[in-house]
Amino acid sequence: MRFGVFLAILSLVFGARAAGAAEIRALVSGALQHAYDELIPRFDAETGNKVVTSWSSTVLIVRLIAEARDFDLVIVGAPEIDSGIAQGKLVAGSRVDLVNSGVGMAVRKGVPVPDVSTPEALRAVLLKA
Repeated sequence: MRFGVFLAILSLVFGARAAGAAEIRALVSGALQHAYDELIPRFDAETGNKVVTSWSSTVLIVRLIAEARDFDLVIVGAPEIDSGIAQGKLVAGSRVDLVNSGVGMAVRKGVPVPDVSTPEALRAVLLKA
């Protein structure tokens, strides 16, 4: 995630508050902590705002969204954001994808490539390993 993109997103979301320093309450899953910890102090310094972060698991974030807890920003996986929007708990049209992550797999040379084309096939391969 590049700082400029992140800063632009936060600035657009919270631009209306920029005239006076704002406290921005963020609810964030741990997956982005390294990048987040590097970027937020820079955002605070450049904008005069203060981001107050609550770290949580995805499961708890889903519960907090459903309970409509008081926060300004949620950073969690797209399915959880979409669910919150569908429940009317998060603002429709406000979702911004910050990162795209994937999972890779490698197989040692000479070993047959296992079938991982379905969740069931992947489970069978992992149980067999």
